[in-house]
Formats: sequence, C-alpha cells, structure tokens
Amino acid sequence: GYEQVLDGMEIEAVRALADGLDERERTVLWRHYGLGQPPQTLTTIGSDLGLSAERIRQIEEQALQKLREAAAQPRIAS
Repeated sequence: GYEQVLDGMEIEAVRALADGLDERERTVLWRHYGLGQPPQTLTTIGSDLGLSAERIRQIEEQALQKLREAAAQPRIAS
C-alpha cells in the first residue's frame, strides 16, 4: 500500500510524484491517507464524490500504481 511507497521517501518527493496523478486520484489518496487532514474511509470519500466505495478503491489502486511506477523511474540530477 501507500506506506510502502512512502518508505524512504520524503513527503516533498511524494508530492512531486503526485503531480502525475489526476485530481480525483490525488484527492482520494490525500483524503484516505490523511495527508493534510484526518484520514477518511473509502465510503465517506465515495459518498462525497458520488461514487461507490469500490470505485474509490479502484481509483486508489490506480493512483498507487502510478506512484510506484513514477518512484521506480531514474531521477535526472538537476
């Protein structure tokens, strides 16, 4: 899950990686994992967005996969 993605990474690096997510994916992750706010359940997030908890889970999994892929990319030193 998200905790594994965060291991060894600074929050700023995660925020930079999250720029590759669409707004809905970012919203789901931020709200579910409590980044900048108390964590919320998939059901609560789904209710607020007019989606099922299962759809929110799918969006979350998609976003986590994108983060994993982005984290695995070699960084170019600037």
